[in-house]
Amino acid sequence: MKVSELEFFAQELNALITRKRTKTPEYRIRRLYKLIAETILDADTKVIFDVLAEKLHAETMTKDGNRVYLKIAEQEENIRNQRIIYIVELAQLRQIPFTQLAEELDLKPLPHV
Repeated sequence: MKVSELEFFAQELNALITRKRTKTPEYRIRRLYKLIAETILDADTKVIFDVLAEKLHAETMTKDGNRVYLKIAEQEENIRNQRIIYIVELAQLRQIPFTQLAEELDLKPLPHV
């Protein structure tokens, strides 16, 4: 893991600790559901990503297309990682296993991975 990733993780962990100390569990649970729902690519970017993924799969990707695809993939990965942080916290607050919560949220594997 890179130092920058560890620093980011430490910041997120500190933020998580602060949130847990300052909010009621019920409030935080509602907030986490909202945050989980919001941590997605916007619709236009997702369409572009899906089209580029098809081109990648068909091996018809241009260099510029590949550059855009990689940029969106990185953005999507960051969003996904943030979503996982929220889901882990929510599972902890609800005191249920992560996998059970993932099923409740109807999370599906990524099609492009």
